[in-house]
Amino acid sequence: MFARHRLDKQKQKHDVILTSETPSELKSVSITKPPLPSEATSPEDTVESVLKAHEHGSLDPLLPPFTRTLLSQVEQGADEDARRLMRRILRDSRINIISFRDALFETCQNTTVNPHHILAFAKLSLEVIRPKRLQLRFLVKLSESVRGRTDEGRLAHLQDIAHLSDALNIMASNPGVRKAVDTLQVYLAHACLQHEGLTHATRIALGIRDGNDGVTSVFNAIIEQHVAAGHVEKAERIVLAMKRNGIGRDMRTYAVLIDGLTKAAQLVVDGKRETILSRAQTFVDEADGGQNMSAGYYKAVVRLCAATGNREELMGAVGRMRDAGFHPDQEILNLIQRGVRGSDGSRASLNPVAEKELLKTLRRLTAGAVGSASDEESALMKKVAANPWGINDMLSTLARIPKSVQIWRIIQGLEAANCPLHIDTYNIYLKSLLLSRPNLQEVQKAVRHIAYLGLEWSSITYNTLISLYIKGGDMERANVHFRSMANDTLVTPDRFSYTTIIDGNAAKGDMATCDRIMQSMHARGVIPDLVVYHSLLKGYGLRGDAASLVRIIDEVTKQGLAVTTRTYNSVISGLAAGGFAELASWWKERMVRDGIPPDVYTFNNLLRLHVSRQDMNAADTVWKDMTAARVRPDRISYNTMLGGWAVADDAHKVHSLINEMKASDRTTPDHASCTILIGFHARRNDMAAARVCFQEWLDGTTSPNAEPFAAIIHAVGVLDKDLPTTLQYHLLLSRHSIPTTSTVQTSLMRAYDAASRRPSSLIPIIALWKRLVTRRDGCGVDGPAACVMLDACGFRPRSIDELERVWSDVKSSAGEGIRREEWSNVYTSYVEALVRLGKHGKAVDVLEGMKEEKVAWTEKIFDTCGNMLRARGAADALILRVDSLHRSWKHA
Repeated sequence: MFARHRLDKQKQKHDVILTSETPSELKSVSITKPPLPSEATSPEDTVESVLKAHEHGSLDPLLPPFTRTLLSQVEQGADEDARRLMRRILRDSRINIISFRDALFETCQNTTVNPHHILAFAKLSLEVIRPKRLQLRFLVKLSESVRGRTDEGRLAHLQDIAHLSDALNIMASNPGVRKAVDTLQVYLAHACLQHEGLTHATRIALGIRDGNDGVTSVFNAIIEQHVAAGHVEKAERIVLAMKRNGIGRDMRTYAVLIDGLTKAAQLVVDGKRETILSRAQTFVDEADGGQNMSAGYYKAVVRLCAATGNREELMGAVGRMRDAGFHPDQEILNLIQRGVRGSDGSRASLNPVAEKELLKTLRRLTAGAVGSASDEESALMKKVAANPWGINDMLSTLARIPKSVQIWRIIQGLEAANCPLHIDTYNIYLKSLLLSRPNLQEVQKAVRHIAYLGLEWSSITYNTLISLYIKGGDMERANVHFRSMANDTLVTPDRFSYTTIIDGNAAKGDMATCDRIMQSMHARGVIPDLVVYHSLLKGYGLRGDAASLVRIIDEVTKQGLAVTTRTYNSVISGLAAGGFAELASWWKERMVRDGIPPDVYTFNNLLRLHVSRQDMNAADTVWKDMTAARVRPDRISYNTMLGGWAVADDAHKVHSLINEMKASDRTTPDHASCTILIGFHARRNDMAAARVCFQEWLDGTTSPNAEPFAAIIHAVGVLDKDLPTTLQYHLLLSRHSIPTTSTVQTSLMRAYDAASRRPSSLIPIIALWKRLVTRRDGCGVDGPAACVMLDACGFRPRSIDELERVWSDVKSSAGEGIRREEWSNVYTSYVEALVRLGKHGKAVDVLEGMKEEKVAWTEKIFDTCGNMLRARGAADALILRVDSLHRSWKHA
């Protein structure tokens, strides 16, 4: 792409040369059409006469016609004449080899003749291009050119790549370019894999020398795709072919194949299972003792041992994994906790203590019997806690579910039994909170408890707490813990610490803090990687800071890091989140100009941006660009466009997209598609279609989800006001054993609210609210639920006491689940409810208090509050206070 830009500049320069002062001989030479050979004059004679006629001055303007003449000869089969003519041209000292190479490339790129002729011409060109580095650059450009030429679809694309590979194999007869050719063959093999061309990729890979660093990675990718497709026998044949051809295998090769055979054995019965497992064991024996053993290989061996049911082999594999310096992760620990069958067929526990008694003790602790353990149970827990396969492993299993409440009870029981606990045990509890929706009050309680015990924090403690507060939206506490970590004498921030805190601040648009942390990072000698730079790019994109985006990209280049598709996606993602449509489109165009192909993530960001702005014309343009770039849309792409056209009320587009999704085997409609369609039909008052859509999804889905239930409950209960049918859908949710969510409960509250506005109708709504407050169903209060509950109280007279109790719940720990950006809407609902119930003075007091609570004011809350106060004849002094606050906010 850079070459095309440079050639465009050269062409402009050449056009300027042909002025009125240019000699007539040069004007007679066309720079747009090659001098075609004729019966009277051969191409050699034509070129010779032109060169003699221009003994003075640059010959660069003549290079494009010369190269087109050469290609014309190759097309006619006169390779030897073309070779002789090319050497004659290069004997002229005025010919610049780099300019000649670029002219050759431009001819290859712009011509429309048969690809075979282009490749033959490329082979001929390589014979005269020196030095080797120019050969490699020419090959790279040519491969990109041929790859980008095809517009006949996947098969033709793969055929073009195969033709180029064949031509490269012919060129490889020259030892000087063999290394460059092998490098490009690796590149072409990966290109085939991107288009699911396993056969083409395998054929190309078998022609690559074993000495090339990338050949094993190509075969590993081929094996992975075969295993993923369920063709483990083909993957096995590939490994055997590598062995026959002397191609090196690494630990990843064996890990992928052993995993594939293990999974295949679990799908068969009888003797076939044992046969497949024995084949997997053969590859384990072959790989043992190799160099550069990896954690992935050991995990594959442990899974195999678990599948064979041999306890001794499993323990031996885990022991070898530990001896090699790899710590078993949670998956391995789960295999150990579940146990395997011993040689006598009985279930053998791998825990060093009796499993029944241990589980009995843990069940008592989990049930809340804290501090009531007997002496025998206390001794048992001490033995477990002191054992390497002890209580931390058991807690880690619970943390993965996650069961944070049970973990905390067990920790309290262990403390009551005076078991010696270390910071690692409390880190497990913190991680269990991180895996769920963080309750920051519980986090604070754990922090205070750890401080009370006087335990030294580890880097895991700091990093987990920083992640917890970032996930909970409390950047102030996250930054405080990061500074404490930086000042701690026993631990120092690592790359993960810096990456996490920079990403958190960048997501909030606090780039000043990010810059200070970057300075600290450089001062401590921690070299930022691409993950850090990508976070910065997202943050500056969120603010629309074009100058800083360019500065960070330049810094990435200076650090020697590769500017990749993901780098540009970080820029476009931030700009899309900030709503900067023009900047996002400009960076996408720059991405293409720089020769970096956009992927589906690039286009999805642009689609979301335009759909959120309700600019469906722009979104449709992006969709067409996506098709032209041969990027296949995924479910996110379809659902984004589906939601946009549904809001635009374009039934034709909605049905067209749904039909496309149904016709595809990769992007079939999912629960998100169903949710969008239900809302679309409901807004058009077509409840029958909404119900049919829901039922089709429910009958065909293999992974039920609560979102479509929330949508149909809202449609039937709120829009159609059919409360009995709404309750039937809610009962259906329970019958399918689908866990309810805050969205479902909120929709049901809205349905009760829409059914009646009598004061007594508030009772079932409050009952649902209490279930959210107490997290009885596993889901808690969020912003929409709080708004619905406050609105319900406000619309019912004489419900001021209920309103205050609800507000007390919201301000307590129950409101921890409300995101920071949702608090403005929650306060708006509370202020509106106070005004409706006649508490005008308190409403204005709450409005003023938002500043102290660090809740952002919005235009909506001022307009709503002011208009409602005026409509209800509130005191002028109150209205003046609201107007004064509004003016000061706008001025600030």
